[in-house]
Amino acid sequence: MKKILILPVFAIFIICLFFAQSASALSVVATIGVGSTPRFAAYDSGKGEIFVTQDDGTVSVIRDSDNTVVATTPVGSQPLGVAYDSGKGEIFVANEGAGFVSVISDSTNAVFTTIPVGSFPSTVAYDSGKGRIFVANNNGADVSVISDATNTVIATIPVGVIPSGIAYDSEKRETFVASAVADTVSVISDATNAVVATIPVGISPAGIAYDSGKGELFVAITSAGQPSVAVISDTEPARDVTASNLRIADSFGNIITGAVHTGQQIQVVLDLKNNQNTDQPIAYLVQIQNEDKITVNLSWITGTLTAGQSSTLGQSWTPSYSGSYSAQVFVLQSIDNPVLLSHPMMEKVLVKGGKHHDYDSSAVIVSGTVNPPFHKGVATLLIFDPNNNLINVARADVASDGTFSKTIKAGGPLFTVAGTYTVKVEFRGALQNNLSFSCSSVSPISCS
Repeated sequence: MKKILILPVFAIFIICLFFAQSASALSVVATIGVGSTPRFAAYDSGKGEIFVTQDDGTVSVIRDSDNTVVATTPVGSQPLGVAYDSGKGEIFVANEGAGFVSVISDSTNAVFTTIPVGSFPSTVAYDSGKGRIFVANNNGADVSVISDATNTVIATIPVGVIPSGIAYDSEKRETFVASAVADTVSVISDATNAVVATIPVGISPAGIAYDSGKGELFVAITSAGQPSVAVISDTEPARDVTASNLRIADSFGNIITGAVHTGQQIQVVLDLKNNQNTDQPIAYLVQIQNEDKITVNLSWITGTLTAGQSSTLGQSWTPSYSGSYSAQVFVLQSIDNPVLLSHPMMEKVLVKGGKHHDYDSSAVIVSGTVNPPFHKGVATLLIFDPNNNLINVARADVASDGTFSKTIKAGGPLFTVAGTYTVKVEFRGALQNNLSFSCSSVSPISCS
C-alpha cells in the first residue's frame, strides 16, 4: 500500500514564535534555528520546553524561557508526530521510516526506550485519562495503543485506510482519527479501545485538533478542489446501543480488505451491544451511496436485542456498476419511529469490473428547526417517497440556534415516483416536525 504524505506542521528551516500584542495583532518575537526540515512540535508544560521533530532523524529541544535550543536528541528515521505525556514527563515520537516510537525522558532529553508499532507510524496523541498513547500507522488502516505504564502496545484498532491525523478529546475520553483515503474520522472510546462512530468528512482529511473550550474537533480537508476545515461537535449524547467493528465481508463471512467486483455479493457487518437493562427493538439499516452521494441501495432488518445482549448483524448488497461507494450504517428503534440508538458508521467500498453508471440527479435543500433548540449536534433525516417507502437517510449539522440545512441528491434507482416526499427528523433521541419537498418528474428528475 502506498503511503500518503502527512502535511508537516513546519515546512521551513526555522521556528517562528509569536507574541500577542493585542486581540487583533500577532508578531514574531524570535526565530530559532533547528535541524533539517522541522515537521511537528509538542509542548512540555512540565519543563517549559518544545520538542521539534526533524527529517534528519533528530528532535530539537527548545527552552521557552530564552528561546534557545538546549538539546538535539537522536531518534529514528523520519520522525514525524510527537506528543507530550504529562503524567510521566515523557515525549513520544513516531518514526515513520523506522516503524517504532521513541520515548524521551524530559529529565535527561534522551531516548530511554523504543516501542515497535505498525507500518509507517506518523502521528500520535496522548490520552491523559488512561495514560495511553495512540499512534496512527500511515501505511495501513490501524492505530496502535501504547500503555505508558509498561511502554508496550496493548491494542491495535482497525480504522479507515491511511490514518493521517489524530487528536484526543479529554472531555469525552475519545480519540479522533482522520483517514485520508476513507474520507472519514473514526472515533475511538478509550474505555473499550474500539471504534464507536465513523464520521464522513471532506475529501482527504489530514490534520485534526481538539478545542476543549467548545468541545469541537477541527479537521483539515486537503482536497485540491475544495480545501476546507470540517468542524465536528462532540456534544451528541451517548446512545442506548453501542455499534462497533464495521467491516465488509464476503458471503461466507470472510473480511474483505480490497476491492470487490460487480456481481459479487458482499455483507456489511456490524457488532452491536444493548447497553440497557431492558429489551430494545432495533432496525439495522444499510445505505449504499456512490461517489456523487446518490443512494443506490437501501435495506434493513428488524429485531430485538435483549437486555445487555451483544450481537453481530449483516446486510447484503450486490453491486451492479463499478465505482467508489460508501456503506452507511444506522441503528434505529424502528423505521416508523426512527430514533437513532447508536452513532452512525461508514465504510468505503471500491467496486471494479463492469461499466460505470452516472445517474441523473436534482439537488434539494432540506431546512428546518429542532424544538426545543439545543447547543449544536447532528440531526438524522429519513426521506420517504409518496408511497411511504424509505429511500434515503442523511445527517445534518444543527446550529446553536436549533436550525439546520442539508442538500440532498434526489435521483438514482430509488427515486421512482413523482409527488410529495416526506422528511422525518430525529435529533437527540426525539422526533421533530416532518418536512417535505416535491418532485414534479423523475425521468428526468426534477425536485424542489
